[in-house]
Order: sequence, then structure tokens, then C-alpha cells
Amino acid sequence: QWLLRNQPDKARQSLQASLAKGVTEEARIELARVDALTGNLDAARDQVKSVLATKPDNFEALAVFAYIETRLQDYSVAAELYRRALAVQDSPAIRAALAKLPPQ
Repeated sequence: QWLLRNQPDKARQSLQASLAKGVTEEARIELARVDALTGNLDAARDQVKSVLATKPDNFEALAVFAYIETRLQDYSVAAELYRRALAVQDSPAIRAALAKLPPQ
């Protein structure tokens, strides 16, 4: 909700409070999303990689990871991650993001 209101600092505070009570993959993915949106791409990538290490087909983690790789302009990796996400769950938003990538 904080991200939708364009308040990433409050989102980060809320997620860190949640993680202090117990680590969940959802909170880790959302923290990665906040980090990615605010330009902290290395931390975001570390978070999603840790989720994908135990749950390689986590749709949200794949989508965030693809977004990170897009921001880093590694379009071939981003495309593969978007395709993996689509294999898990169809998403018009993911299809649109994939279509916007430069040709490989």
C-alpha cells in the first residue's frame, strides 16, 4: 500500500518491522521491490536470489528479478526471467514488460 502511495521509505519501514517478527518470502520479495524501485539494485537482487534459491518458481520473485535486470540493461537475462515468470503464471503486465525489451 505504501508503494502505491509513492512512499517507499514507509514501505521499507513496514517491511523491516514485519521481517523483525519473522522472515517470510513475501516480505523479502516486497523489500526487494522497494529496493529496486529506489535504485538499490544490488540489495534487491540479493533478496530475490535468496527466495529463488529455495523457491525457483516464485512468480513474484521472478518478476522483480526481471525488473532488476531490465534496470541493469541486461535484457537477455531479463527476457529469460520474464519468460520463466510467464511459465508459472500468465500476466498481461509481464507480457507487456517482455514486449518492451529491446530485441535480443
